[in-house]
Amino acid sequence: MDYIKVEDIPEEFVGLANFMGIDKFIDFCNEYGGIAIYFPSKKTLLRNGRNREIINMYNGKNIKDLA
Repeated sequence: MDYIKVEDIPEEFVGLANFMGIDKFIDFCNEYGGIAIYFPSKKTLLRNGRNREIINMYNGKNIKDLA
């Protein structure tokens, strides 16, 4: 898409376009453009992994150890 340049992208999305690369950004816009989308924070992702690990380690008797 040689006819779409960085200067054509709304200012609030330029950082994302630079991060992804303009071609991937255009693909992303084609797929998800026009919808509200939420990205979880890294903190949320880490919390989900921690919770899964605690559940896997729980044996019915070790609540204090896990706390």
